[in-house]
Amino acid sequence: MLTTDYIGRVSDIDMFGLSSNPGLESATLTFGNGAVVAGPYKEAQKFLRILLSDTGSIASQPGYGAGLFKRLNFGLILNESQFRVYFSSAKAKALEFMRIAKQKDGVRDPRFLDDEALTDVAIHSITISPGVFKLTLKFTFVDPDIDIIIPVGVSVGT
Repeated sequence: MLTTDYIGRVSDIDMFGLSSNPGLESATLTFGNGAVVAGPYKEAQKFLRILLSDTGSIASQPGYGAGLFKRLNFGLILNESQFRVYFSSAKAKALEFMRIAKQKDGVRDPRFLDDEALTDVAIHSITISPGVFKLTLKFTFVDPDIDIIIPVGVSVGT
């Protein structure tokens, strides 16, 4: 169930899988193979940031944020079906924001390649356990050879 109210508790979002380490972990960024987030992974990261951010959280961009994390964090989602409805609505807001941000004169700016043009995000699987909500999402791009599946874990602790 997702009925727990986590106000005042520490929440952490782990985009690429859940770690069992309760402490901070260092991340190494280099210019080696796989060290730079680009193309479809950069777009997936943008989508998740917009999806989970509060609506209107950036004053200069009122369309930014879809507020899904707030619904999860405040225990406003009672079951998987309700989550799917909220996800669908939040997804539409996030995708629309991303689409408009890449437009120039009403059409997609050619500077953005097909691996940077997200067309849809679908729920691949959902796992709910105490303190952890894990969602695996399939990201679909204009270039169908670029599609990716990413686990998104939202872990909550004291």
